[in-house]
Amino acid sequence: MLARHLLLLSLLALAACLQPALCLVKEGDVVILSDGDFDRETASGVWMIDIYAPWCSHCQQLEPAWRAFATEMKAHNVKVAKIDGMKNRVLMKRFGVTGFPSLYLLRNGQTWHYTGMRGIADVSSCGWGWGRGWAVQELG
Repeated sequence: MLARHLLLLSLLALAACLQPALCLVKEGDVVILSDGDFDRETASGVWMIDIYAPWCSHCQQLEPAWRAFATEMKAHNVKVAKIDGMKNRVLMKRFGVTGFPSLYLLRNGQTWHYTGMRGIADVSSCGWGWGRGWAVQELG
């Protein structure tokens, strides 16, 4: 009986994962993206992306602010994500990442690179008004 219940639960979980949006990996409100799901997931909406390296001390310092930023941005329908640059080399190359953390805004089919300070206070204070604190450079 227990085996049947476990099998049924496994099948239900598998069926739920046939819907990609239901299978997003998240850490709190931060979505974890990869080479394999980036284009599908970011095809619509406004996204803030952090491409990081696990060993990077600046990335580690940014992490608490990035999580808080993700929670704040939910109210504005902005999705906040991060990408491990060491595991997702295709995206690193595509974005031309030369240092960590590298922050990007994706909106209306365009991508901008954040070139401002990367301290916790800098990112936290930018709010959702993109002009405040964000020095953007259009990539394409």
